[in-house]
Amino acid sequence: MFYPELRDGPAMIAYQEMVKKLKEEASRVLRPDQIVMRPLRATDLGISTPDWRQYLSSTATWNTLASTQIANNRWIGINGVFYPQSAYQAITELQITAGGKIERYWSIQGINNYVNATGYADDPIIIGQNVNLDIKGYTINSSTETIVFIGMVVEKKGLTIG
Repeated sequence: MFYPELRDGPAMIAYQEMVKKLKEEASRVLRPDQIVMRPLRATDLGISTPDWRQYLSSTATWNTLASTQIANNRWIGINGVFYPQSAYQAITELQITAGGKIERYWSIQGINNYVNATGYADDPIIIGQNVNLDIKGYTINSSTETIVFIGMVVEKKGLTIG
């Protein structure tokens, strides 16, 4: 379920737990002085540019929004979606597959009507290092959409930030 704000309640508790688990996963492999935390970027998800726009060519089917293998010494948590379409959302649902297994189906219809067009999940997903990740969106209309995935990255110092 999505919540329109990240404040006290299920979405905040889930976010805090996600960050804790990301740090724990990284700590099993890296020393504390080697760990960096930062916000999720489009390129972390295999999107070729830092632009979150999606070109949806097929209608009434699943379109691939992101596909990558998470880098060695990097862990990703996704806990929300920013979907600022003013009136009509072409993407109605997200399917997140990690390691070949469907991990989440998130219905995102109506997030554009939330405060700041942002929804925070009470069931964030964590994707570990060297795991294949695919995010698909069920599309009811071909168009160009901006859909930003909100999350946190924990990685080895120097992979992105020195």
